Amino acid sequence: MKIILNGHFHEESNATLQLSDRGFQYGDGFFETILYSSKSCPLWSEHLERITTAFELFDFDINQLPNLLNEIKTLCSKNNLKKARIKIMFWRKEGGLFTPSTNNFNYVIITKENTQRETYKNQIDFYPKPINSFTPFSFLKTISSLKYVLVGKYMQSRHLDEIIILDINGYISETLYCNIFWIKNNKLFTPSLKTGCVAGVMRKKIIQNHSHQSTIDEGLFKPEELINADAIFLTNALGIYPVKNINTSSFDISHPLIDIMKNIIE
Repeated sequence: MKIILNGHFHEESNATLQLSDRGFQYGDGFFETILYSSKSCPLWSEHLERITTAFELFDFDINQLPNLLNEIKTLCSKNNLKKARIKIMFWRKEGGLFTPSTNNFNYVIITKENTQRETYKNQIDFYPKPINSFTPFSFLKTISSLKYVLVGKYMQSRHLDEIIILDINGYISETLYCNIFWIKNNKLFTPSLKTGCVAGVMRKKIIQNHSHQSTIDEGLFKPEELINADAIFLTNALGIYPVKNINTSSFDISHPLIDIMKNIIE
């Protein structure tokens, strides 16, 4: 597979980084995961908004930001991909210790064929330690992702399809790979960004589509409110996934509102 590194094509197997690289040394960067399908990125405007917001936070030089959408399309064409999972990583160029000496950045675009066939999550559960908290950068995916690595290892040991993360006050925050929504009496609920969850592009799309209604509640919720839901679904840039079971509790994976949500990117 070919990649794009700082605007140039390389074979992925030949790409190298210096030991002085700030991504390696300090995790001084972030990444974005994007769905590519039918020669387009369905939620591109939402992705670009989150990227530009992250640039402001990192104080990267926004004037150096290339036409990423064109580069994604060209790269997918060269790799003969019609449906792909795109990962774009941005990190500060080398120089300095904790205090950097530049606001210039490196970036890489990596493609992977999207062969995902999963339509729902069969079994999920709660991570036993409340670890999320709100910060100025909790809305994005930083390349220093230790907490998600530890959660992922626990999920794997329990043979779960996904795992729910709580914030330090015991409120529902997100799952390892997704934002979380649930339905009770035909009303939608989702955790507030104040819980430290990622500001997912699909999450934003759903909230925007329902902002004119009084049928969505974005707030602070304890686990028992999720357990008492009629239906639960998870969202990320790649899709929407109903949840069948949390531990011994079962939920409706064919709720009409879930089908409405799925139409957002179709």
